[in-house]
Amino acid sequence: MICFPVNFYRWSRLQDYSKVHDEIMAYAYDVCDEKACESVWLLSHFPVYTLGANASSYIPQNLCIPVYRSGRGGLLTFHGPEQRMIYPFVHLKRRELTVTTYLDILEKWILNILNKLGIYGNCTKERRGVWIQNNKIASIGIQIKRNVAFHGMALNLYSPSKAFLNISPCGLDKKFGMTSLDQLGFFFDYEEIDGLIRRTCPF
Repeated sequence: MICFPVNFYRWSRLQDYSKVHDEIMAYAYDVCDEKACESVWLLSHFPVYTLGANASSYIPQNLCIPVYRSGRGGLLTFHGPEQRMIYPFVHLKRRELTVTTYLDILEKWILNILNKLGIYGNCTKERRGVWIQNNKIASIGIQIKRNVAFHGMALNLYSPSKAFLNISPCGLDKKFGMTSLDQLGFFFDYEEIDGLIRRTCPF
């Protein structure tokens, strides 16, 4: 893999998803046009449900927080303060990466974060994301425009909220659950986890 420097940007306060989504799209096109550098954004959202590109138009009627249509891959999921979002903007063609290889790199990034903490995670091609046995600790959903990949990953820092558990995130079968770093005995604030994310960055 060819290595290029990337910029890191982090937000300590919660961000509105709809506003950030528009900024993500604009930044991705700037990377496509070489008006902006590859980068990684680290942030957390106010509670929101997002519908991925593969999600049906049906939305459960008992949801009491905003629902937003996103262009990323995947189905219906939740974003909120209990997650840290990792949004890389990566030029796949310039780095000579296939989509599959890129997704593998993202998963290994999370695995490396967990390994630094002495946590053994696992991945499977049948169910993208990172797992602790049958419990999901990180989700992945990307979008690609003109060879630039964006959107990214959600790492579960804190115990899933009721809003999170109200749905089947990413269409998870009931035999699979959710977990988080705090449920595994690790407690981080945003600044601390951002440092670990940055130190393990593969780009």
